[in-house]
Amino acid sequence: MKKYLSFLIAVIAIAVCSLVYFTNIDNKINDVFLRTAHPLKESDDVIMLLVDDESVESVGTFPWNRNVYGDAMLNARELGAEQIVFDLSFLDPSTRSADPDYVDNELPGYIDQSFETINEAAFQILEASGGKDYSLEELKEAFAAASEEVKNQVMTNVQYVVTDNDVALGESLRVFGDSFLTLDFENSDEVDDSGLAPYDSYYLSTRIALQNIDASKDTITPSYNKMMPALDSLLKKAKSAGFVNANPDKDGIRRRIHLVYKHDGAYYGQLMLVPLLERFGNPEVVITNKSITLKDAKVSETETKDIVIPRCEDGSVLVKFPKKKFLDYNKISFINLYNLRVMEKPLVENLKQLEDFGLFYELGYETSPYDLYNNANYIREALLEDTDDEITFDLYREYRTAFYEATGELLSDETLSFVLDLYEWDDETIQSLNDIYTEMRVSYNAIVALRESMRSTLSGTTMIVGTCATSTTDYGNIIYEENYPNVGVHSVIANMILSEDFVDDSPFWISILIALIICFAYCFASMRLSTGKSLLVGGSLLIVLTVALWAFFIVSKTYIGTFVPVVSLFITFVASAVIGYLNASHEKRFIQGAFSQCLSPDVVKDIVDHPENLKLGGESRFMSAIFTDIQKFSGFSELLNAAELVALLNYYLTPMSDIIMEEGGMVDKYEGDAIVALVGAPALMED
Repeated sequence: MKKYLSFLIAVIAIAVCSLVYFTNIDNKINDVFLRTAHPLKESDDVIMLLVDDESVESVGTFPWNRNVYGDAMLNARELGAEQIVFDLSFLDPSTRSADPDYVDNELPGYIDQSFETINEAAFQILEASGGKDYSLEELKEAFAAASEEVKNQVMTNVQYVVTDNDVALGESLRVFGDSFLTLDFENSDEVDDSGLAPYDSYYLSTRIALQNIDASKDTITPSYNKMMPALDSLLKKAKSAGFVNANPDKDGIRRRIHLVYKHDGAYYGQLMLVPLLERFGNPEVVITNKSITLKDAKVSETETKDIVIPRCEDGSVLVKFPKKKFLDYNKISFINLYNLRVMEKPLVENLKQLEDFGLFYELGYETSPYDLYNNANYIREALLEDTDDEITFDLYREYRTAFYEATGELLSDETLSFVLDLYEWDDETIQSLNDIYTEMRVSYNAIVALRESMRSTLSGTTMIVGTCATSTTDYGNIIYEENYPNVGVHSVIANMILSEDFVDDSPFWISILIALIICFAYCFASMRLSTGKSLLVGGSLLIVLTVALWAFFIVSKTYIGTFVPVVSLFITFVASAVIGYLNASHEKRFIQGAFSQCLSPDVVKDIVDHPENLKLGGESRFMSAIFTDIQKFSGFSELLNAAELVALLNYYLTPMSDIIMEEGGMVDKYEGDAIVALVGAPALMED
C-alpha cells in the first residue's frame, strides 16, 4: 500500500486543485502570460474622440447639451470620418436650450424686419388714403391685418430661439450616416419604473438586432430579459446600435467581453462589432460555442476572408489590451472638433465687415467667400431639415472647401496688394484693412492647420466618442492600469478584430488531463529512483511544465489552465519527497536495530548509506568463517552457579565480539561459550 501512496496523493491533489480552478488564480497566471505576448497592433482606422478635462473646461460642465455632439459630428464627417460610435448612453430626453448664437446674431435682424413691416404697412395705408378720411374702424382693420402678418413673422422667428437638442442630435446622426448608439442589457424581475421613454421593440428586432446570422450551433450566449436602448427618437435616426455591457471578473479586473447577447430570441451585437460588420460589408455571422465567424468579410477593396473570433468557455472573448497606458492610445480630444466652429466665428465676422464695406463688390466677386460660407450653412440646414433630396453632404463639403479656398485667395499677398492699391488715397481705410487682414490671417492659418491635422487623422476612420475626464465616472481596472477609462475597451476590441489578433482559453478538463499524466508519470519515475534523483526530477518537471504551458500560449495564443497541473505536480512532488524521507528513515532504523548488535557502527552506517548493496536472494562471495571455543568449558561450568556462569560468559564474549566487529566481521550467533562469526559479509573485504 505504501508503494502506491504517492498515486493516491496525486489524485487527491488534482481533485482539490480542480475545485478551486474557477478562482482568480488562473486569471492572475493568464495576466502574467499575456504580458509576455506580442503586443496588439493599433489600427489608424480606429480613433477615440475623448471628452477630456480640456474639453470640459472649454465647453462647460458635463454632460453637455446634445447639439454640441451634433456640431462636432458634422465637422468630423466633413473632414473624412467614416463612422462614429457613441459610448455615451442617451437614455432620457434632454431639456430644450436657447441658441445664444441665434439670439445674438440673427434674431435682432428678424425683429428689425418686423418693425419695418409695420412701418411699411402704415405708410401704405396713409398713401392709399389719398387724403381721404378713414373711419377709426377701417384704420383698426388695416392695422390688424398688418399686425397679424408681423405676429406670424415674429412667432416664426422666435421659435428658433429654443432648440430641441434631441431633434438636433437626431438629425445630425441621420446626416452623418454611419452613426451608432448604445444598448444596455440586464436581467430583472422587477416592473420597469425607471421613467425611460418607451422604445419601438419591433424596430429594434428588425433594424438593430443582427440579421444575417447562423446561430444553430450556439448554446452558451447569455440571454437578458430587459433592454435599455438609447432614446427611441435618436435610435431611429442612427444607423444602428450595440450593447456596452462589460462586466469585470470577480477580482474587479476587466479581462473579457461578450460580442453577442440574446433578447427576446434575437441576437444583438457589441458596440464595436456592429459598425465593423458595416465596415466589412455586412458578412454572415456564424455563431457557435467555440467561435464567432464573420464569413467573407470585406477587409479591403480587393480582399475578402473569414474572420474567426474564438470564444471562451462562457461565450466571452478575452480582451488583449495593448501593453501601454491609456494616454498612449490612438485618440484626439473632443475640443479639436469643437474649436473648429468656434475659431470660424471671428473669421466670418471679419468677412462680413469686408462685405459691408463693399470690398467684394470692388474686387468684382460674383460669389464672395462670405456668400460661400452662407451658402454652405444653408445647405447644412437643408440637410438637417431633410427638405431636399437633391442636397447631399458631398455638396456641403464642396461649398466648405470652396469657402476656404476663396478665403485663402482673398488673404494672399497679391490680393492684399491689389486691395491696398484701390484705397491708396485713404490712409485710414488702408490701416483698417491692414488690421482686418492681419487678424483674419491669424485666424485662417490656425483653422487651416487644425483642419488639415484633423483631416489627416480622421480620414476613413471609425471614431469612438467617450469620456476620460476626471469629473466622469466611466472607469474600471485592467491588468496594466487602474482607473482605466472604459471607452478604451471598445477601441481594443475593434483593433483585435481588424488585426485578427485574439487570445483564447482551453476547456478545464484539458488542465486536469495534463495534471493526471504528469503527476502519474512522476510517481512512476520516483518509485524507481533514489530520493535525491527523485527530487531532481520533480523540480525539473515543475520548471519544464510551466515553461511548456507558457510557450504553448505564446505560439498558439491559447491559455491552458496552469494552476491545476503545476500545483498538483508540486503537491505530488513534495508529498513523494516526504514519503521517501519517512520510508528511508524507517529503513535506517530497522537496519540499525537489526545489525547494531552484531556489527560495528561503521559497518552499520555503510549498510544504511548503501542499502542497495543488500540484494534480495543473496550473492556468491569469498568469505571467512570464525568459530571460537573455550577448552574444557563444560567441565568447569559445572562448578559455577548460574550467576557466576553468566558473569563469566559476559566477561569473555563481550571483548571477543568487540574484536570481531572492530575488524569488520559479523557475529552470527553464540552457542554457549562458542562464537560463530563471518568476515567479508555483509561488508565486503577485498583481503
